[in-house]
Amino acid sequence: MESGKNHEYMQAYNQRLILDMIRLQGPVSRADIARSSGLTAPTVSRIVAELLEHGFALETSQRRGNLGKPPVELVVNPDGAYAIGFNFDRDQLVGLLINLGGEVLMRVQHEPEVGDPATVLPLMERAARAFAARADQDGKPLLGVGVGIPGPLHINPVPSAELFELPGWAGIDVQGELSRRFGVSTYLENNPFAAAIGELWHGEGRSLDTFYFIFFGLYLGGCLVVNRQPLRGTGGFAAEFGTIPYGMDPASPDGVARLGHGVSLAALYRELERHGHRAHDALALEALHAANDPHLLAWLAQAADLLAPELWRLECVLDPAAIVFGERLPAPLVAHLTEALEGRLAALRVKYKPYGPRLLRGWAGVDAAPLGAATLPIYHALSPSPALIHRRMEGARAAALGGALF
Repeated sequence: MESGKNHEYMQAYNQRLILDMIRLQGPVSRADIARSSGLTAPTVSRIVAELLEHGFALETSQRRGNLGKPPVELVVNPDGAYAIGFNFDRDQLVGLLINLGGEVLMRVQHEPEVGDPATVLPLMERAARAFAARADQDGKPLLGVGVGIPGPLHINPVPSAELFELPGWAGIDVQGELSRRFGVSTYLENNPFAAAIGELWHGEGRSLDTFYFIFFGLYLGGCLVVNRQPLRGTGGFAAEFGTIPYGMDPASPDGVARLGHGVSLAALYRELERHGHRAHDALALEALHAANDPHLLAWLAQAADLLAPELWRLECVLDPAAIVFGERLPAPLVAHLTEALEGRLAALRVKYKPYGPRLLRGWAGVDAAPLGAATLPIYHALSPSPALIHRRMEGARAAALGGALF
């Protein structure tokens, strides 16, 4: 790397590193930051001054108990910037405007009968304009728009509408179309990856370096986070947890029974409909669970039977600190499922490994995917990930804006 670029990179990295320390450790003093980061006190003071000037951090005096004046400490300013997120699943579209603290400021939800681009993209565009107007009214910078969408749609144009059950999306340059409509930095990810980013930034991931995120959307997905970095895999297919085969099924399109066919909201809805229940929302599912509906309980037991061997394989290969369940499966059902899985996993473990990863429900509950999507612009703008910094520097250089964080 050239000398000028190296200086530019280190400046951006140090800015993001210090902001991340404030985010994770705050309230924290400048002296504590200098000790933990290895940066000099003058460097820390200069960068903190920049963070305060741009509104990303706030000063506070919270520590008590010592004689004299309490030290000035730093916290992230939750209202320092806003971001927009959309989660498009096969049966609904949810949009959010959030601040840096993950607080939802505005929310829209649609359940379009047709999920083709001609229906979904205008809904996104209208909501994004309303969200941007709110940010402008509040005088807050808008870091961008994040979009979570089913399937590995980093492949542009989309190779097969049938593969993802998304009629009308084949051949669409999704990233380009979204960027054109929104007019700001736009980030596209599949739903599990986006939800895992939200969990990493705001939720259980704040205290976990390595965890596996199970995405319970209409279909089933997952994302592995290692050393606080979500992994895509070589071709971007690392989140395809639902495609794991567990047997043969002549009724499936390819003759293979895959995990998402038996363990997903779509599978649960189908099973309940077979027994006369149309429970397609969280409240209806919670009511059935509270009533100990035998068909729901039987499905949860079957889901635990199918999930346990795959989670045990994850545990054997990866040994994560936790497995986090997120998205649209309601809290009582997650609690029931994880309790059943605890027993099944304990029976599978070898005697010399008496412990396993914690099974946790994600911080955002049923809004994990849209909150994760809204976190994507924050993550790209502020994370100290070297790859993200290089990508942002190149984009800024191409736009002749310079490579600094701000």
